[in-house]
Amino acid sequence: QAVSAQPHWPLALRFQMSDGPPQKQARMATFKTLELRKLRLMTAIKTPYTADGNVDLPAFDRLVEHQVANGVEALIVGGTTGEGHLLSWAEHLFLIAHVKAKFGDKLAIVGNTGGLCTGEA
Repeated sequence: QAVSAQPHWPLALRFQMSDGPPQKQARMATFKTLELRKLRLMTAIKTPYTADGNVDLPAFDRLVEHQVANGVEALIVGGTTGEGHLLSWAEHLFLIAHVKAKFGDKLAIVGNTGGLCTGEA
C-alpha cells in the first residue's frame, strides 16, 4: 500500500515509501535504477556557453573532469541547473550523447528529458 499522507507525490515516490516487501519494490525498478540508487554522489552539471550563444564543449569537459576528479559518480545533464530549458532539442541530445561517449566509462549519466511544454516533454 502506498503512503496516503502524500497523495500529491508522484506515484513512483509513493511506491518507494510503501510498506510493501522489498522484493516487490525491486521488481518495479529497472536494473539501471537500482544501480543509480547505490551511488553516493550525483550532481547536476551546468552547461557553459560561448559569447555567441553556443555550448562551450571545452569548458563543459573541464567541468566534467573536475567533477570526476572530486568523486562525483553520476551527472545529470541538461536539467534545469544545466540550462536544459535553453537548449534546442538537437543541442540537448548532442550534449547527452557527448557526455556519454566521452565520460560514460567514468560515471553514470542521467540525461534530462523534461521540457517546458507537454509537446516537448
